Amino acid sequence: MKIHHLNTGTFRPIGGRLVSDGVAGFRGGRAVSHCLLIETAKDGLVLVDTGPGASLRPAGRMLELAFNVALRPDYGPVESPSAQVKALGFDPTDVRHILLTHLDPDHIGGLVEFPWAQVHLSQTELDAATAPRHFRERLFAHGQWAHGVQWAPIPDSTETWKGIPNARTISGLPDGIVAVALPGHTEGHTGYAVATDAATTSDWILHGGDSHFSRLQIAPEAGHKVPLGIKAFYRLTQYDAVVQRQTLARLVDLHASPEVRIICSHDPRHIDSRESTT
Repeated sequence: MKIHHLNTGTFRPIGGRLVSDGVAGFRGGRAVSHCLLIETAKDGLVLVDTGPGASLRPAGRMLELAFNVALRPDYGPVESPSAQVKALGFDPTDVRHILLTHLDPDHIGGLVEFPWAQVHLSQTELDAATAPRHFRERLFAHGQWAHGVQWAPIPDSTETWKGIPNARTISGLPDGIVAVALPGHTEGHTGYAVATDAATTSDWILHGGDSHFSRLQIAPEAGHKVPLGIKAFYRLTQYDAVVQRQTLARLVDLHASPEVRIICSHDPRHIDSRESTT
């Protein structure tokens, strides 16, 4: 399977080095919306998350204002997922499946660009959207799927993948794409492991969504620290702090494996390092 790395939405939060690693001063912060576009042999294109789409619309006008002021998103048409699919020489209708890490508005805004696609997410996450019990679940923006979505919920499993529990293959997709539970940011938050060599399934990319916001949270680097703003926002937006720490600890252990490359949704380093195609 060929994997393309896309930035489907840039954010320029105020705070500079407080919110972005490697930035001097307190202006010019930057975050991305890192999505994967997977070419499969028989099942068309598969998109992991969609980014914010044409506009970031949380549930409620006050939340929308707060998101836009705090994150300062760019709504450039060039970064929309459908535009990037076209730029790679595909037709947007080739995108037959979308895999969602979770239902936060900056991850699902592009759903409207692919109304024909099957949308896969954990059953737990879909249930939380239907009957929210936590303030985090009230941030889900139902209007972003009001156009009608072909939901394909992924049931729980007793299987594991690389030591991570609740791992499962996805109906209608190759076995080289595995959904793994990475709860904490939301109750049903899910990562997706993609085999870069489907014949051996020995080398993988794991899209961890918002299980972490910076690579430095799972792989410390000399001379670099996790920015204070990222630490604060990470804690503010989590569903369950204890579960989130457990998930992060699993990713720290998994990072030591030479077979797995872990990315997250918002660290720009993965995009800037030119890991554009695998």
